[in-house]
Amino acid sequence: DKDGRYFIDRDGEIFSKLLNYIRTGRATIPEYGSDEWNNLLCEVEFYNIKTMLDKMDKVEQEIFANASLEDIKAIEEKQKRLELTLTSKEMLRRQGREIEKLKVEMQKLQYEKNKAELMSKHRTSIKRNTKKEYAFNLIIAGVTGTGK
Repeated sequence: DKDGRYFIDRDGEIFSKLLNYIRTGRATIPEYGSDEWNNLLCEVEFYNIKTMLDKMDKVEQEIFANASLEDIKAIEEKQKRLELTLTSKEMLRRQGREIEKLKVEMQKLQYEKNKAELMSKHRTSIKRNTKKEYAFNLIIAGVTGTGK
């Protein structure tokens, strides 16, 4: 914003884990293939945290090195399903952000409308007061001859 602050519209729970990892260099990595794993991986890739991505890649390589062909096929199938789910969740998240932006715009417009109405009323009030003040000054000028 104008003060140099950044608004990050991402998963706050995962962001806190990433922030702790950046601070300490340690992180608890969830079970491979779980929703938590995939969500974490998505955020790590988004923020481009190379060292954590390397650690997660290493875990993945170890799992695939020790897995049978059937296990690998099952893992890949599960990943495809999760990718579809994550895509749907991301779409909903984006739609939610758009709705929030529209709400903010509506609030700004309502504020501007209210401000304009108040200014209009205030101008009318100033005109009335100016006329009264002018009339009062004319009366005083007539009485004292100085206008004060």
